[in-house]
Amino acid sequence: MIENLVMLRCCSFRKKGRELQAKKRNSTYEGLIRICIASFFVLIFALLFNIIFVNKAEAAAKIWDGGGVDTNWTNPANWSPDGVPIAADTITINETTSKAVLVNTNINVASINVTSSYTNNMFVSGNITTNTFTLGANKELYMGGYDLTVSTTLTNSGTINLGTGNDLIGYFHNLGDFVSTGNLLTVTGNFHNWGNFIHNNGAVRLNSSLASQSIIGKDITFNVLFSNRAGGTITFSTPEATINVLSSLALTGVSGNEIKLRASSDGGLFYINPTGPRSISFIDVKDSKNIADTPIDPTNSIDSGRTINWWSPEETVSVYWTGDGTDTNWSNPEN
Repeated sequence: MIENLVMLRCCSFRKKGRELQAKKRNSTYEGLIRICIASFFVLIFALLFNIIFVNKAEAAAKIWDGGGVDTNWTNPANWSPDGVPIAADTITINETTSKAVLVNTNINVASINVTSSYTNNMFVSGNITTNTFTLGANKELYMGGYDLTVSTTLTNSGTINLGTGNDLIGYFHNLGDFVSTGNLLTVTGNFHNWGNFIHNNGAVRLNSSLASQSIIGKDITFNVLFSNRAGGTITFSTPEATINVLSSLALTGVSGNEIKLRASSDGGLFYINPTGPRSISFIDVKDSKNIADTPIDPTNSIDSGRTINWWSPEETVSVYWTGDGTDTNWSNPEN
């Protein structure tokens, strides 16, 4: 009997020991899980802090001070504060120094402002990509064979020569001399020209996802002008400006989603002068006068009124009654 009691007590102790060990293991696992969860949230917080605060701190307003031994954009000593500009930086080039700027690499920054008080010019041997670009009066920019991409707004009061690159501009606002590329210039916003636009035998494409795009300003001459947007409205200056297109005018909408061509003011007419070949279809035109020698004749298109010299008049044929038929019926072609 005593031996049985001892054995039962030992078994009870062993069972309780196993239960305690299991509880201890479960507690350890739960602790590890809590540590992992806490570490995960700490990591997420650190990443968010870096994105929100650290990256913001890295963006800087950079001024060209020419403090380096050369004129290279990539020399950190040429900037104030020191350091080569990064994509988030805003760039100002002004009277701080008269040293020239050589863009000696492809650059991508938030904005570039070359003020009229700067007494030198930018020289380019790399592509320029920015959101906004402002060139002050009497300043010059020659892109050569490199590309200029200004996604939001280009404001030119000086002289810009795009050379032969493939260029993209959002809102084009020209007050100075603008020599377009001899290749392709794509405009995704409004095209406002109050200066001198020189087509350079290149092409301009109006390509926008905006509901409305406009060509406003003084008389302008394009070599090639085309747009193949689906729907939307292109608005033209009235009444003082004429859109001249020398080599090719191509406007192509979509069936049921025609491109609307409209005058910028109610009751006005916009003038267009396409002297070269035309390829125009699926448009809806209103309040326009074509001053070229021949009508435009768009296909699959809508005449919404007050269009002059857009559609060729139907041919009129003089027909005489001869009575050569066997009857007197109007419907007899022999009569």
